[in-house]
Amino acid sequence: MWAIKYCDKLQNLSCKDKICRLTDNIITIYTEVGAKNPALMVETDGLITEVRFEFTPLLNCEETNNFENGFRNYLKNDPNVNLQDADYEEALNYIRQHMEAGVGLWTESSVIEQLKNWKLSLIPVVTQNQPSPHDNNTNNHEVNVVDSQSLTSKHTKAKERIKSLTMDEAREILDDLCDLRIDSVLNIILK
Repeated sequence: MWAIKYCDKLQNLSCKDKICRLTDNIITIYTEVGAKNPALMVETDGLITEVRFEFTPLLNCEETNNFENGFRNYLKNDPNVNLQDADYEEALNYIRQHMEAGVGLWTESSVIEQLKNWKLSLIPVVTQNQPSPHDNNTNNHEVNVVDSQSLTSKHTKAKERIKSLTMDEAREILDDLCDLRIDSVLNIILK
């Protein structure tokens, strides 16, 4: 339902912010079943009353599917991925295959995460094993192509690991990354 916030028709309405807030409220009420929040209910009821004439046509899929249009716009607006129309179907198929919940339960953040994973899966990854300062073996410069599924799995595990790092562990890892002397990694560290 959140995709409605990004549809073309909503962008031209003066009550856009109220409809976006109403949509977020409805999603919160739906996903937090059993949660009692009278203030949220009162606000949502007031917003429904205030914008019902503008909101209701957006939900009607007979003329234009504003949900699909909004979803497409949402994906295309991510500046890191820069999704093109020609790649939309492929990205959508990837997202469908990698989302755990049904479409109605997808969140904005989980969709954009899978979109970024899709983009990463397109990049052929080449890793070069750099010799360790403690390693005297000079034949350690072999190039390995890592399959994208393995990389996605490692990426997810690494993100989880980062959440539990202590400051000392993080510094040690950054030091190890510097020792790899990979230009793109050094640029990120120097930001």
